[in-house]
Amino acid sequence: MNADERCSGLAAAARCRRSQLLKLAETVAEREPIRLVDPPEAQTVMLEIQSPIGEFCAVEVVVTTARIDLGQRSGWGCVLGWDAEGAVACALLDASGGPEVEAVAAASLAVEADAREERSRALATTHIGGEQG
Repeated sequence: MNADERCSGLAAAARCRRSQLLKLAETVAEREPIRLVDPPEAQTVMLEIQSPIGEFCAVEVVVTTARIDLGQRSGWGCVLGWDAEGAVACALLDASGGPEVEAVAAASLAVEADAREERSRALATTHIGGEQG
């Protein structure tokens, strides 16, 4: 798992596996000294949407970012909406790394991929006007 996948997975965990994310971050925080480099801050980013005709920018959304130092390692977190606790937890786990962190990130990405697939299947069964066939 590369750094981008880990960060995406941790952000997904803030949405769909929050208690697991926070518990793991708390465990890491108890083991090593943490320095908050950039406290949680609200920012906006452009939301890009994938469509059958390509990618386009739809709207700006609010995200919360944070950066921490964990010993000699640095970590960054970015989560959707205003979520100071989630952003710090993601930054902490980004710096920590390791198999437990990657497992949470991968499982969270899988949960969201399954949900997208389920929505796509549900949408594919709908018909707008005309005859059903």
